[in-house]
Amino acid sequence: MVAPSPARAQTGTPVVYLDGKGFGHGVGLAQWGAKYMADAGASHESILGTFYPGTTLATVGDQTVRVSVFTSPNGQSTLTFPNGGEIRSAPDGDQAAGFPVSVGPGGSVIVSYDGAYHVTGGVTAQAASEPVVWQSPQGAEQTPSCVLPGITCPPPTTGGGGGSPPPGGGCIVCTTTVPQPATTPPPQTPQPPGTTTTPPTDTTPPPPPASNTSSTPLWAVPADGATTGVAERGRHYRGMIEATADGGPLRLVNQLDVESYLRGMGEVPSSWPLEAIAAQTVAARTYALRAMSFSGELCDYDLCQVYIGADRETAGQNAAVDATTGQVVTYGGALASTVYSADAGGITATTLEGFGSPDGAYPYLTVVRYNTPDPLPWRTEVSLTDIASRFGYQGTVSNVVVSQPGPSGRALQVTIDGSSGPAVVDGRQFASHLGLRSTLFQPTIGTDNNPPPPPADGGAIQALPDDAATIRQAALSGQTVAAQNTADISGMRDWGNSLLSLARSTHAATTDLLDRPATWIALLLVALATALGIREYGMPGPFVPLFADRRTWPEPWRDPPSGPPRPRPRISLFFARPGQAANLPPTTPAALADTVPSDNVPSDNVPSDAVTPASTAAWPPPDPSWTPLFEPPPDADRPAPKDRPTVRLRLRRTSED
Repeated sequence: MVAPSPARAQTGTPVVYLDGKGFGHGVGLAQWGAKYMADAGASHESILGTFYPGTTLATVGDQTVRVSVFTSPNGQSTLTFPNGGEIRSAPDGDQAAGFPVSVGPGGSVIVSYDGAYHVTGGVTAQAASEPVVWQSPQGAEQTPSCVLPGITCPPPTTGGGGGSPPPGGGCIVCTTTVPQPATTPPPQTPQPPGTTTTPPTDTTPPPPPASNTSSTPLWAVPADGATTGVAERGRHYRGMIEATADGGPLRLVNQLDVESYLRGMGEVPSSWPLEAIAAQTVAARTYALRAMSFSGELCDYDLCQVYIGADRETAGQNAAVDATTGQVVTYGGALASTVYSADAGGITATTLEGFGSPDGAYPYLTVVRYNTPDPLPWRTEVSLTDIASRFGYQGTVSNVVVSQPGPSGRALQVTIDGSSGPAVVDGRQFASHLGLRSTLFQPTIGTDNNPPPPPADGGAIQALPDDAATIRQAALSGQTVAAQNTADISGMRDWGNSLLSLARSTHAATTDLLDRPATWIALLLVALATALGIREYGMPGPFVPLFADRRTWPEPWRDPPSGPPRPRPRISLFFARPGQAANLPPTTPAALADTVPSDNVPSDNVPSDAVTPASTAAWPPPDPSWTPLFEPPPDADRPAPKDRPTVRLRLRRTSED
């Protein structure tokens, strides 16, 4: 007999293989899917109708958008003007003293904020090898040369009738090298009476003049509809740029018309078919305008839409903008939430799978299957020790499974199991922490003798345009890194999702309970007991005034065995309690009792105008003017119900009786 050989010990490091498809959240339009549909001859209207079922196209007029393009870490930024322009204290209209600051072609300025907004001249337009010479103004009638590093203000001119000169004046940023002064002093220009000119004795440039400081945000306005550059980003933008702190760090916000904004988008290649770019353009226009309606601003990266500016303008993108001018996607007469991602792997996701929002809030963002020759498959390998470390699992991980898939098969919940028991992780957080391309994946446990290093966290993915206000608040508070974390954006809805899960579980439990016959029997017994109690003791307050007023109730212990029951007139006070006075008109019949009004006072014994509310003092009343009109005699023939209180009315007879 041969003994069985021992089992081979497993070698290698335990790992989990994550095999998936698609790229991005997968909700709404799939950009690569739109490209393949356009290759097959589909129009942009057909593409949009496929990915946003139930929506319609509409046309809007000129619209303005605001895009945050830079948040300064040190409270300042350099703006360049290839074609010249101005720095203003207001986008138009009246300006503060010292504004506008004119900038010549190729010039630059530095805007900064330290509680107030400042403008400082730059010298980037001058050749670094050439010297910069600063000269003082040579007279009010001549064009002044540069007296500060990059910026000077000309002397103000007096008004037509003399008097004091107006404050401020235009400032000119020097953009060309000022020639060196001659060795012999130039001839002096005659000065106006009462003025003198003293040549400078110090070549050190003085500090910037106070006229270049504003208490309000500054606006960079390029000349002739050209562009303004942001040196820190290396990008140029059309429209105006506002430098604003707005209660937080200094930020640059690009304000321009939506059509110019779309020309600077960087979402899809300009070499794609026109109809694919057109579909993307209409979705982007709708997204931007809906985000503006919620926040008045949107970001310029993946969390919103990728906007590069004028440097990204191409013939293909411009043609798509021109072909779809003003077109937007609507649902129920309102702008749709036209989110999109790179690819959905052949099947789009629901909002619950993509954003954690309850399904049904956006009926047009649902599961859509579409044909694609390439669902963008991918594989990621992660060691189980890295899984434990990344998600804070205290024991040894032995298994990873998708414990709750969504309608499209994406992971809503992932369960990490091991020596410390199962731990449930949200599917979107699982994908984000491991840098996965999507949540459309399946895990498989295996081993690898040389596992890869831990993966990096994933970057930002597009949020709903309805979340634009949350993103803006994060930027205002300086949390630019936190704003790019999708978990922070969706966290505002976590409580809603937990309530939804509770409602679903409660609904399921209730449905299961009602399916049991014993439940209905118990409910019938409760109803029967309630009816018997009301019949025996009457309707409990405070509902007596609502249901028993002027009603006739049978009393088996008093009513004759045959014939109609005796009337029981009710004199009620709305929700009145024992000992509580009633503010009733004097002609209204009223009486206050400790419990239920007496059954023994016929309604015709006392005229309605002869009764006034009585107090709840002890009986008999101490006041001799108060006399009982009727006192119920002892009833020996009828045993009183258990614990039934004896009720007495105290009414006052008027002089007319």
